[in-house]
Amino acid sequence: MLLRSRYEHYSPFLNVGYLDTATGHITPIMDQSRTYGWHDSLLLVHDEQSQLSAGGGMLFNTHQDNVNALDLDTLKGFSEPFCQNIHEPQRGEAIGIWTYLLRGQPLPVGKEWLARGTAIYGGGSVIDVPIAIAGDSFYYVPTHEINAGAAVIAYKMQPGGTAGKRSPAPSNPLTDEEWKKVQKLPWDWDTLALGRLNHVLAGLPGKIPGTRQQPLTNEAAEAVAKITDAELDKFIWEAPTVKVEPSKTRLLRDLRSKLSDSVQELISIEWRPLVFPAGKHPEEAYRFFNEPTETLYTLALAYPHLDGTHQRRVKEHVAKLCALGGMLDGGVGQKTYKPSAGEVRSAYDAPPEKFMRLNDGVLRTDLDRLYPLWLWAQASGDWTHLETNWKPLRDLVNQPPNKLEEDCHNGHVAGLIAYCRIARRMNDNAAVGRGVTATRKAMRERLAYEFAHTRGGLIRQVPVLRSVFSRWEHLTPEVGRLCATYSKDTQRHLMDVYVDYHRPTWWLAWNVETMMRNESPLQFPTISAQVFSARALILGESAEQLERFLDLPWCKADEFYIQKIVQTLNAAGETRWE
Repeated sequence: MLLRSRYEHYSPFLNVGYLDTATGHITPIMDQSRTYGWHDSLLLVHDEQSQLSAGGGMLFNTHQDNVNALDLDTLKGFSEPFCQNIHEPQRGEAIGIWTYLLRGQPLPVGKEWLARGTAIYGGGSVIDVPIAIAGDSFYYVPTHEINAGAAVIAYKMQPGGTAGKRSPAPSNPLTDEEWKKVQKLPWDWDTLALGRLNHVLAGLPGKIPGTRQQPLTNEAAEAVAKITDAELDKFIWEAPTVKVEPSKTRLLRDLRSKLSDSVQELISIEWRPLVFPAGKHPEEAYRFFNEPTETLYTLALAYPHLDGTHQRRVKEHVAKLCALGGMLDGGVGQKTYKPSAGEVRSAYDAPPEKFMRLNDGVLRTDLDRLYPLWLWAQASGDWTHLETNWKPLRDLVNQPPNKLEEDCHNGHVAGLIAYCRIARRMNDNAAVGRGVTATRKAMRERLAYEFAHTRGGLIRQVPVLRSVFSRWEHLTPEVGRLCATYSKDTQRHLMDVYVDYHRPTWWLAWNVETMMRNESPLQFPTISAQVFSARALILGESAEQLERFLDLPWCKADEFYIQKIVQTLNAAGETRWE
């Protein structure tokens, strides 16, 4: 058993005790009042995990960048670790290590370390594992949240070994030829620009064109200037209609069955938002599926694929949301559901809210929420809610966009497109004129970002210390079509590098955190939803390709899971824009 030796501090001492399984009593084997020092036991453990192994009369502690041990006979620790790796690299060290790789030279002992973003991510501090002991050797995986966690190192025990001593930090500069090679490597330039990794970019001789450090601003302006208003207007007025054949294939039968069951689960009872557990740092827990308009968007997407019985039930559910006092009453409705009303979605019971720091995540603005409202009216044929509330909705065209890092203004563009379509339905020509002007401007700004960021600008940071695929957040079929028309090759490159190369397990439910969120072990459900939407709505991948990434729902009434099923069904059909 592991015991803390001090509290209210990020660096607790590690103690070990014997557990009596009959009584539950733990007997510490070392003095709990001992003071700070390297020689007292298993060395110092900070705020990360530590993993134990036993072998040869010793208890080993694997703590991220070092392996140390306690002699079980004497209950004394050793004067230095058995081996050491890198915790936080020194200035220039990350690039210095890469010079060895580029030159085909062996890495110095203890420098088997690759910065997260320069190598395929293996899990970092999430995969803290104990050493494996075999004979006179042990095998060690150095980890840390800014380490790619991609090395397995073998150490052989011998008297006088020096692996416990730190070797000098490599600081070799890149040659001109090596710098040219680095610019062509499939690195995650966005993650490398984040606070704890930007020392890597600082160690390079220059900046990478097409990333956020050096956007192609002039080239983007020239490209946008060539796009006519008439070209943009088709994205405003042409709406998608999907025709899917009857369920003749196994794929279609399975998808429709899953969709019906999932929609029925969502509308059968009232659900409270999913509370996603906090990591160690940052300390915030998050709510998901907390937007009424996200529910409406999900049901509107699913509606055309449902049978008559389920369509009727969905209409009844939406009518309750839009009724007086409902969550969608009064135009765009409430920003979020009541946090404690309804059944728990998760398989676990979240702690009482007074013990958590809760964050609602990235929410749509009032203007952005027009798109789910329009989509529902278009899919169901029921325009009552919009007709009743058009007067207060009419001025939303003047609402400024949200922060760029949240969704690259995808939701803003979609909301303006919906505004134009609603205004035309209401025969409000003045509103149509204002809406079209604002939408053209927003689409040009969105495309300027696409053209300026050909090798990065996909991942942005939002509160709190959370990185997201902002370029793919709040995608709709229209915004996806806009990006596919003008920047599909760029989007394919970003998917190849930032997802398929660096994060090949992106689609797994309850995956380890593959985005940069410091000491947080689990990935948010929004991440797989963002990538899935990009594959479906921008890259146009086939239903067979998309089905491989469905995986399992993250929880009960998983709205993102329903959206993925619908996007896969749509990929199996024929889409017409008219």
